[in-house]
Amino acid sequence: MVGLNDFMRRSLMVKFDSHWQPLRNEDAHTAMVFGFLRHAPTSFALDPWLAEVLDRPAVGEPLDVSSFWPHYVSSEDDRAFTEPDVVIQADDGQPLLVVVEVKPAYGQHTADQLAREAVDAARQGKPERIAVVLVGADLGAPPELSAWESHAREALVADDMAEIALEFRYSSWARLAARDRSRCAH
Repeated sequence: MVGLNDFMRRSLMVKFDSHWQPLRNEDAHTAMVFGFLRHAPTSFALDPWLAEVLDRPAVGEPLDVSSFWPHYVSSEDDRAFTEPDVVIQADDGQPLLVVVEVKPAYGQHTADQLAREAVDAARQGKPERIAVVLVGADLGAPPELSAWESHAREALVADDMAEIALEFRYSSWARLAARDRSRCAH
């Protein structure tokens, strides 16, 4: 039988090890950063980030468990479901569905995945407007961003959803961290 002291010692070791281990995948990055945003008042963290990324005032609904890794039935025959990292119900004067796709390193986003997430999110909730926000290690938006947006727009048209307004935006991890730090200091 493990004594209380052994249990506490092991718990501290696990805490220490997890504290110093690098985040190795997109789920860990998503949980760490957006998990913090889930518990912070939206006016201090989520809303300022959304406004900065969208380049206009925006307010997000508080994140809850269903905001993370929702499962949408896939529009592609070879996939059962699509799983964006975070989905945020927002308002910038009108309802806006924000689909966030996180990548931990440089140059990992792909046109097909982003288009599939836009189409499958649109099929699920029938929003009038969608903003797909890519988060990655690149300090600036990838040069392919407008081509990826066009690809996703074509996919919406092909799926009879041409009326849905679509935009692609980019946020670096550094931008998220800078926004979090500036708000936490106040």
